[in-house]
Amino acid sequence: MDPWTFIAIVFILITIFLFKTDYERHFLFFVIRTKRGLKFIDFLARLKPELWMLAGDLGLVMSFGGLGALYLLEKEKTRRNLYWSLVLIATAGVSLAKASLAVKLVSILLLALAVWLMRRVRNTAASFVLASLLISCSAGAAVLNLPFYLALLYGFFGFPALIIALLLQNAYEILQGSMLPGISPLLPTTREGRIGMGVPGYDIFIPWWYALIAIVATFAPHELAHGILTRVGKVRLKSVGLLTFGGLVVGAFVEPDEEELKKKQGISKMRVYSAGSIANFAVGILCVLVTLTLVTGLSYFVVPGEGVKISELPAGYPAEKVLEREMVIYEINGNLLSDTESFKNATNGVKPGNIVTLKTDKGIFQVNTTEHPTEKGKGYMGVVVIKEIKARFECTSWILTSGFLEFLLTSLGWIYFFSISIGLVNLLPVPPFDGYRMFDEIVKASWIREKSVKRVLFSIIAITVFIFLLNVFPLLKMVFATVLKVFGL
Repeated sequence: MDPWTFIAIVFILITIFLFKTDYERHFLFFVIRTKRGLKFIDFLARLKPELWMLAGDLGLVMSFGGLGALYLLEKEKTRRNLYWSLVLIATAGVSLAKASLAVKLVSILLLALAVWLMRRVRNTAASFVLASLLISCSAGAAVLNLPFYLALLYGFFGFPALIIALLLQNAYEILQGSMLPGISPLLPTTREGRIGMGVPGYDIFIPWWYALIAIVATFAPHELAHGILTRVGKVRLKSVGLLTFGGLVVGAFVEPDEEELKKKQGISKMRVYSAGSIANFAVGILCVLVTLTLVTGLSYFVVPGEGVKISELPAGYPAEKVLEREMVIYEINGNLLSDTESFKNATNGVKPGNIVTLKTDKGIFQVNTTEHPTEKGKGYMGVVVIKEIKARFECTSWILTSGFLEFLLTSLGWIYFFSISIGLVNLLPVPPFDGYRMFDEIVKASWIREKSVKRVLFSIIAITVFIFLLNVFPLLKMVFATVLKVFGL
């Protein structure tokens, strides 16, 4: 059966089933509510309320940088959570920095001095600038080659400003002729007969099982964190549930009592709003730590094998019709291969139209080359390789041969991709994202007059939407070209 036919049949059957239920429906959108899980959320919220509040405040500072710090300076009486948040952010930056131990020690001393100054000065404007610069330095240390202006932008205004700046840069490149969209949805697609998810405009394909794992691992912590901070703030939770478009799940939610939430202090609401993204960032960081631990531990159980293994064969290139995934390549044009670097060296002198001879574990093959997609004048077969490894001990060989390790590492990679992407998008200052609610609270708590608050919010939304439209222009051109092709125009 054609994969698209299978997807359509499953979608229609689930949609018909949902139509026969009494779930809330808006055209083809269904809101599926349940009270199951509410007691578990209550249990987690009671464990360490102070720790959850610190997580919420840390999320605010991480998300909105100096603006988030300024909000806590005004709203948090003791400022303890603000200082702890800055210490944690700066410590992470120092830890990730590519610097000597001596430089890191000096940085820690400067960090301690900055926090001490903030506690002594007690001047809001000075503390705001100091906190913003501290966050900027932490970002610059953690992210290698981060431009100075972007580090400052993040330090003072957080991720929303950073994302908008990057989208603005991509919009400029689109106006110069680039066809790479800055914004693109995740949609069902197929590749080589496999069903999965793809991102139009990018060569990204996620098999459906990895997509399902990543979606659950992204939305579950996100909504759970919202629920926990809601209960920590003594606001009642009415339900938890899913939002679907027909038979396709497009989101999850926890439903607080909105009237109770509106009556709460601003800082309680901000912790609820910031909880989702900080949970996603935490999951992303955890994925990196687990991956590093696995890779480090794996070095004790595996040894390098001969040759390199084919991990991907991009569609539309010559090697796709000749080679197979998982093949091990031992030689290219007589050059022995030991790792990916030797593979790169062996293919450096290949020109478009050359015939490349490969010695593999499945025999000898010849592949014609075409021009490299990004490097003019360079030959390209369409082969992505990884280093071949084998088990050091016979009893651990199942880890490699069963495919479990590859499955685990790939799952962690996609969970990281989804978690960080969703966490960042959720911070954009436009409805219906949490970033809009947080920005709304920050503006209301600022020196801006109440009459001007709506004007400021509307201006930010209008600018962001305009930049969005510029970034999706390549997708609109692709859709238009596809429609013309369908109608033979």
